[in-house]
Amino acid sequence: MRSTGAGESDLARDRIYELLKAEILSGQVAPGTALSENVLARQHGVSRTPAREAIHRLSLEGLVEAVPKRGTFVAPLPSPREVRELYELREAIAGMAARLAARRGTPDGIADLHRIRDAMAEAVDLNTRGVLADEWIVCIDRMSGNELLAVTNQSLLDRLHRYRHAVMRADGEYFHTALGIRRRLADAIEARDGDMAEELAREIVRKVSHEVLRMLTEVW
Repeated sequence: MRSTGAGESDLARDRIYELLKAEILSGQVAPGTALSENVLARQHGVSRTPAREAIHRLSLEGLVEAVPKRGTFVAPLPSPREVRELYELREAIAGMAARLAARRGTPDGIADLHRIRDAMAEAVDLNTRGVLADEWIVCIDRMSGNELLAVTNQSLLDRLHRYRHAVMRADGEYFHTALGIRRRLADAIEARDGDMAEELAREIVRKVSHEVLRMLTEVW
Protein backbone atom coordinates (compact mmCIF):
# COMPACT_ATOMS: atom_id res chain seq x y z
CA MET A 1 0.00 0.00 0.00
CA ARG A 2 1.41 3.39 -0.96
CA SER A 3 0.64 6.84 0.38
CA THR A 4 -1.37 9.15 -1.83
CA GLY A 5 -1.53 12.89 -2.31
CA ALA A 6 -4.76 14.84 -1.94
CA GLY A 7 -5.65 14.61 -5.62
CA GLU A 8 -4.84 10.91 -5.85
CA SER A 9 -6.75 10.26 -2.63
CA ASP A 10 -9.86 11.92 -4.05
CA LEU A 11 -9.61 9.86 -7.23
CA ALA A 12 -9.15 6.67 -5.21
CA ARG A 13 -12.14 7.53 -3.01
CA ASP A 14 -14.34 8.15 -6.04
CA ARG A 15 -13.16 4.95 -7.73
CA ILE A 16 -13.85 2.80 -4.67
CA TYR A 17 -17.21 4.51 -4.17
CA GLU A 18 -18.36 3.95 -7.76
CA LEU A 19 -17.21 0.32 -7.90
CA LEU A 20 -18.65 -0.64 -4.52
CA LYS A 21 -21.91 1.17 -5.22
CA ALA A 22 -22.31 -0.66 -8.54
CA GLU A 23 -21.64 -4.00 -6.83
CA ILE A 24 -24.23 -3.27 -4.13
CA LEU A 25 -26.91 -2.12 -6.58
CA SER A 26 -26.36 -5.10 -8.86
CA GLY A 27 -26.57 -7.53 -5.94
CA GLN A 28 -23.00 -8.71 -6.48
CA VAL A 29 -22.30 -7.61 -2.91
CA ALA A 30 -25.30 -8.86 -0.95
CA PRO A 31 -27.15 -7.11 1.89
CA GLY A 32 -25.50 -7.86 5.22
CA THR A 33 -22.01 -8.24 3.74
CA ALA A 34 -19.34 -6.87 6.07
CA LEU A 35 -17.18 -4.07 4.68
CA SER A 36 -13.62 -3.48 5.83
CA GLU A 37 -11.61 -0.33 5.26
CA ASN A 38 -8.42 -2.38 5.46
CA VAL A 39 -9.58 -4.91 2.88
CA LEU A 40 -10.78 -2.23 0.46
CA ALA A 41 -7.54 -0.29 0.89
CA ARG A 42 -5.45 -3.39 0.12
CA GLN A 43 -7.62 -4.30 -2.88
CA HIS A 44 -7.13 -0.87 -4.41
CA GLY A 45 -3.56 -0.29 -3.27
CA VAL A 46 -4.33 2.87 -1.31
CA SER A 47 -4.40 4.07 2.28
CA ARG A 48 -7.42 3.57 4.53
CA THR A 49 -8.56 7.19 4.17
CA PRO A 50 -10.13 6.99 0.68
CA ALA A 51 -11.70 3.63 1.58
CA ARG A 52 -13.18 5.13 4.75
CA GLU A 53 -14.50 8.16 2.86
CA ALA A 54 -16.07 5.97 0.17
CA ILE A 55 -17.87 3.88 2.79
CA HIS A 56 -19.04 7.02 4.58
CA ARG A 57 -20.47 8.40 1.34
CA LEU A 58 -22.38 5.17 0.75
CA SER A 59 -23.72 5.33 4.31
CA LEU A 60 -25.11 8.82 3.64
CA GLU A 61 -27.01 7.33 0.69
CA GLY A 62 -28.50 4.57 2.83
CA LEU A 63 -26.62 1.75 1.08
CA VAL A 64 -24.27 1.01 3.98
CA GLU A 65 -24.86 1.06 7.72
CA ALA A 66 -22.60 1.02 10.76
CA VAL A 67 -23.60 -1.32 13.59
CA PRO A 68 -22.09 -0.35 16.98
CA LYS A 69 -19.48 -2.84 18.25
CA ARG A 70 -19.95 -5.03 15.17
CA GLY A 71 -18.75 -3.13 12.12
CA THR A 72 -19.99 -1.75 8.82
CA PHE A 73 -22.31 -3.71 6.56
CA VAL A 74 -24.20 -3.42 3.30
CA ALA A 75 -27.65 -2.20 4.34
CA PRO A 76 -30.52 -4.70 4.27
CA LEU A 77 -33.20 -4.36 1.63
CA PRO A 78 -35.98 -1.99 2.71
CA SER A 79 -39.10 -3.53 4.24
CA PRO A 80 -42.43 -3.19 2.38
CA ARG A 81 -43.34 -0.28 4.67
CA GLU A 82 -40.05 1.47 3.92
CA VAL A 83 -40.47 0.83 0.19
CA ARG A 84 -43.94 2.37 0.29
CA GLU A 85 -42.60 5.44 2.09
CA LEU A 86 -39.70 5.77 -0.35
CA TYR A 87 -42.07 5.62 -3.30
CA GLU A 88 -44.39 8.20 -1.74
CA LEU A 89 -41.44 10.58 -1.54
CA ARG A 90 -40.24 9.57 -5.00
CA GLU A 91 -43.68 10.34 -6.46
CA ALA A 92 -43.70 13.84 -4.97
CA ILE A 93 -40.19 14.59 -6.24
CA ALA A 94 -40.88 13.18 -9.71
CA GLY A 95 -43.98 15.36 -9.98
CA MET A 96 -42.10 18.48 -8.91
CA ALA A 97 -39.24 17.73 -11.32
CA ALA A 98 -41.65 17.36 -14.24
CA ARG A 99 -43.48 20.58 -13.34
CA LEU A 100 -40.20 22.50 -13.16
CA ALA A 101 -39.00 20.91 -16.40
CA ALA A 102 -42.16 22.16 -18.14
CA ARG A 103 -41.32 25.65 -16.90
CA ARG A 104 -37.55 25.66 -17.43
CA GLY A 105 -36.79 23.00 -20.04
CA THR A 106 -34.69 24.04 -23.02
CA PRO A 107 -35.25 22.95 -26.64
CA ASP A 108 -32.13 20.77 -26.39
CA GLY A 109 -33.39 19.13 -23.20
CA ILE A 110 -36.80 18.45 -24.71
CA ALA A 111 -35.14 17.00 -27.82
CA ASP A 112 -33.12 14.67 -25.56
CA LEU A 113 -36.33 13.58 -23.84
CA HIS A 114 -37.95 12.68 -27.17
CA ARG A 115 -34.77 10.85 -28.23
CA ILE A 116 -34.73 8.75 -25.06
CA ARG A 117 -38.45 8.01 -25.40
CA ASP A 118 -38.00 6.84 -29.00
CA ALA A 119 -35.02 4.68 -28.03
CA MET A 120 -37.08 3.07 -25.27
CA ALA A 121 -39.82 2.23 -27.77
CA GLU A 122 -37.29 0.33 -29.89
CA ALA A 123 -35.36 -1.31 -27.04
CA VAL A 124 -35.75 -5.06 -26.64
CA ASP A 125 -32.87 -5.82 -24.30
CA LEU A 126 -33.96 -5.49 -20.67
CA ASN A 127 -30.70 -3.94 -19.52
CA THR A 128 -30.98 -1.32 -22.26
CA ARG A 129 -34.50 -0.50 -21.13
CA GLY A 130 -33.26 -0.02 -17.58
CA VAL A 131 -30.42 2.27 -18.67
CA LEU A 132 -32.80 4.35 -20.78
CA ALA A 133 -35.32 4.61 -17.94
CA ASP A 134 -32.55 6.01 -15.75
CA GLU A 135 -31.50 8.44 -18.51
CA TRP A 136 -35.10 9.63 -18.80
CA ILE A 137 -35.22 10.50 -15.10
CA VAL A 138 -31.84 12.24 -15.20
CA CYS A 139 -32.94 14.27 -18.24
CA ILE A 140 -36.06 15.57 -16.49
CA ASP A 141 -34.15 16.27 -13.28
CA ARG A 142 -31.56 18.23 -15.25
CA MET A 143 -34.28 20.26 -16.99
CA SER A 144 -35.83 21.06 -13.61
CA GLY A 145 -32.84 23.28 -12.90
CA ASN A 146 -32.88 22.21 -9.24
CA GLU A 147 -29.64 20.48 -8.26
CA LEU A 148 -30.79 19.57 -4.75
CA LEU A 149 -33.89 17.91 -6.17
CA ALA A 150 -31.74 15.91 -8.60
CA VAL A 151 -29.37 14.73 -5.85
CA THR A 152 -32.25 13.75 -3.56
CA ASN A 153 -34.01 11.90 -6.35
CA GLN A 154 -30.86 9.98 -7.27
CA SER A 155 -30.44 8.86 -3.67
CA LEU A 156 -34.01 7.53 -3.65
CA LEU A 157 -33.50 5.78 -6.98
CA ASP A 158 -30.34 4.09 -5.69
CA ARG A 159 -32.22 2.68 -2.71
CA LEU A 160 -35.04 1.45 -4.97
CA HIS A 161 -32.82 0.32 -7.85
CA ARG A 162 -33.19 -3.45 -7.45
CA TYR A 163 -36.97 -3.22 -7.15
CA ARG A 164 -37.48 -0.89 -10.12
CA HIS A 165 -35.47 -3.03 -12.48
CA ALA A 166 -37.10 -6.23 -11.21
CA VAL A 167 -40.47 -4.82 -12.30
CA MET A 168 -39.16 -4.05 -15.79
CA ARG A 169 -37.77 -7.56 -16.08
CA ALA A 170 -40.90 -9.28 -14.78
CA ASP A 171 -43.74 -7.22 -16.22
CA GLY A 172 -43.68 -6.39 -19.93
CA GLU A 173 -47.15 -4.86 -19.67
CA TYR A 174 -45.87 -2.30 -17.18
CA PHE A 175 -43.09 -1.25 -19.56
CA HIS A 176 -45.44 -0.62 -22.48
CA THR A 177 -47.99 1.17 -20.30
CA ALA A 178 -45.29 3.41 -18.84
CA LEU A 179 -43.93 4.08 -22.33
CA GLY A 180 -47.31 5.45 -23.41
CA ILE A 181 -47.38 7.72 -20.35
CA ARG A 182 -43.85 8.90 -21.12
CA ARG A 183 -44.94 9.92 -24.63
CA ARG A 184 -47.67 12.10 -23.13
CA LEU A 185 -45.28 13.43 -20.49
CA ALA A 186 -42.71 14.52 -23.08
CA ASP A 187 -45.47 16.28 -25.02
CA ALA A 188 -46.74 18.00 -21.84
CA ILE A 189 -43.26 19.28 -20.98
CA GLU A 190 -42.80 20.55 -24.53
CA ALA A 191 -46.21 22.28 -24.34
CA ARG A 192 -45.20 23.91 -21.00
CA ASP A 193 -48.18 22.26 -19.30
CA GLY A 194 -46.88 21.92 -15.75
CA ASP A 195 -50.10 20.52 -14.28
CA MET A 196 -50.28 17.71 -16.82
CA ALA A 197 -46.54 17.01 -16.63
CA GLU A 198 -46.68 16.64 -12.85
CA GLU A 199 -49.69 14.32 -12.93
CA LEU A 200 -48.18 12.07 -15.61
CA ALA A 201 -44.83 11.85 -13.82
CA ARG A 202 -46.64 10.90 -10.62
CA GLU A 203 -48.67 8.29 -12.50
CA ILE A 204 -45.54 6.51 -13.73
CA VAL A 205 -44.16 6.28 -10.20
CA ARG A 206 -47.50 5.09 -8.81
CA LYS A 207 -47.61 2.28 -11.34
CA VAL A 208 -44.12 0.98 -10.60
CA SER A 209 -44.78 1.40 -6.86
CA HIS A 210 -47.93 -0.71 -7.16
CA GLU A 211 -46.05 -3.48 -8.97
CA VAL A 212 -43.11 -3.45 -6.55
CA LEU A 213 -45.34 -3.61 -3.48
CA ARG A 214 -47.38 -6.41 -5.07
CA MET A 215 -44.20 -8.41 -5.68
CA LEU A 216 -42.98 -7.79 -2.12
CA THR A 217 -46.31 -8.85 -0.63
CA GLU A 218 -46.01 -12.18 -2.43
CA VAL A 219 -42.54 -12.97 -1.07
CA TRP A 220 -42.35 -11.16 2.29
